[in-house]
Formats: sequence, structure tokens, C-alpha cells
Amino acid sequence: MDYREIPWRNGRFDPNALEARLATRARARHALEHWRDKARRCTLAFCISTAHADFMAERFSQEGTSSGTVYRGSTPDRGDALDRLARGDLQVLFSVDLINEGVDLPAIDTVMMLRPTESKILFLQQLGRGLRRHPDKERLLVLDFIGNHKGFLNKPDALFDCGKRYRDLTDFARRARDGRLVPPLGCFANYDLAIIDFLVRLKGSDLPADYEALKESLGRRPTLAELYRSGARLAELRRRGSQW
Repeated sequence: MDYREIPWRNGRFDPNALEARLATRARARHALEHWRDKARRCTLAFCISTAHADFMAERFSQEGTSSGTVYRGSTPDRGDALDRLARGDLQVLFSVDLINEGVDLPAIDTVMMLRPTESKILFLQQLGRGLRRHPDKERLLVLDFIGNHKGFLNKPDALFDCGKRYRDLTDFARRARDGRLVPPLGCFANYDLAIIDFLVRLKGSDLPADYEALKESLGRRPTLAELYRSGARLAELRRRGSQW
């Protein structure tokens, strides 16, 4: 979906507008198709709001997949919902905020990312819910349906500790493109070629290219501080013009 159509307020997407775009039959059907094709046994999914979670659980249930929700005030409560997921009574549990951290359910073998987050910490908390070892779990599968938005640039740094500057992300993309990433034994990551091409373009040969890449990733005109933090050379800016 085109995130440029969603208002950006106070450092985050407008939650009501985001919910309206995420809770659609087409997106639910798309998620269900990939889940059926790839998922394992015990799935935890992260949603943007209670309405989004209820909608996804209803759509999955209607298609024959036993699903439930967990959020503040939901029935059953968090403990009961997690027990049902662990027993296999539920195949998918759609969550809002409550189980980003402090949850110990090693049986989780599939994580679905259905909401954007601008926080690297939150992304790692969500990912971490499935990283516990379990005798019946061969691997963790992560289905990330949030690709191109204002926070997706955090993920290479979160997963590979490659750095946050645009030049760091460019170097990461080149290594990914050339097959030179070295993840831990038994792990792998597939990046869409369009994402790799985008990251490679982040560090151009001069200031205008850096500016345009940053503007494209933010969906708006960047501030001087944002341009500086991206790794652009401000000496070049001063040379080209007397003011921002």
C-alpha cells in the first residue's frame, strides 16, 4: 500500500487513517494466503489497533483458521489466550501491544508483522516473541507484511547491526545484493530486489542525490538535522548555497 497517502503526525502515522487502510478484505486475504502457504503451527500476529485485530481474527476464522485476539480488556484474557495458542486450540493469535515483551511462549514458531512501527526496539520485541527454543520448533518463520514505510529502514540495523546512516544502509544493500551477508548459522534473510535497489540509491555521488533519496524515504521534505543524521556532507551544502 502507498503510505504516502496516510497523514504523518507527531512522529507517527495517523492511527485512524492507518487502521482504515490496513483492515481491508484484500489485505486480510493476502495475509491468509501467505500464512497458509508458509506458516508453521503456532502463530502470533501484531496489529495496529483492537479493531484491526478483531477484523483479522474474524476474517481468518471465517476461512476456517481458528483465531483469537488479545488486547487490554479482551476476552479471554492474555493468560487464557496464550494457553489456548500453546495447546493448539488457536492457530493464530492477533495481538495489540500487550505481548510485545514479558511473554514466555517458546512454542511460537511463526510471527506475522501486520503493523508498521518506527521503533527498532519494538520491532525486536515483536520478533523476540518467537526466538525461544522449543523441542517441536525447527525454526522461526517471520511474515513481514510491512515493507515500504517510514520505519522499514530500521530493520537492517536491527537484524544485522549495520548502522543507521544512509551510507551504512547502502553498504548493507550492496552486501545483500552480492551475497556477502553473514547471518548466524542456520539463519537467512531474503530482501526484495526493489528494496535492495532503493537502499543502494540512498547514498548518491553528491548532495542532491542524497537529498532526493532521503526525501523519497520520508515522503516529505527533510529537515537539516535529518539530512545531517543521514550522513550527508554539510560542507557540500555550505559550498553550494549560503542557507538551508
